[in-house]
Amino acid sequence: PKHRGMDVAWVATHLHSLMVELGYAQYAAQGGDWGGMICSRIAYRFPQHCVALHLNFCVPVSMDWYGKLKVAVGLLFMSSEEWAAVKSTMYFLKYETAYQQIQGTKPQSLAFGLNDSPVGLLA
Repeated sequence: PKHRGMDVAWVATHLHSLMVELGYAQYAAQGGDWGGMICSRIAYRFPQHCVALHLNFCVPVSMDWYGKLKVAVGLLFMSSEEWAAVKSTMYFLKYETAYQQIQGTKPQSLAFGLNDSPVGLLA
């Protein structure tokens, strides 16, 4: 972009405008990573047009003190199935997010490994 101000809201507005200009009165949106944030904004701002939303990267919103209290109290009443889901999520975060960690801290190091060989890229 040549100008400052291109953020999630800006992209969401422009993608919605594009869909309308293409002739779609209603449409579905799907997003992951940045697309998850952008598509969420589209669905929130244009619900009469974006009639379905699918996300594979969900971003939690921050909670006020009341929201945090509800979560804390809710922990006391979780079923064994819910606790199993929490444990599974914690395991995933600990052992299956290395790519995300390096992407967030040393992306250039990862780029060299991915682009140095076809095998690195396939991995």
